[in-house]
Amino acid sequence: MEIYVVENNASHGFLRASDGKVTTFDASGAGTGANQRTFACSNNVEGATVRFCINSSNVSHGFVRMP
Repeated sequence: MEIYVVENNASHGFLRASDGKVTTFDASGAGTGANQRTFACSNNVEGATVRFCINSSNVSHGFVRMP
């Protein structure tokens, strides 16, 4: 899992499969303003990703995305 950043400094998550297919996503409840959205922290060998998002109130929330 990686992130990409758009012009207002908001971040979005993406995954690239071994066949090259790219899947983009945002955490449920992630904010849409500057310095908000979805951030990656780590991946494990099973494909789960631990990360956090920042909502529109600038509050951080942790979550796990399962493969």
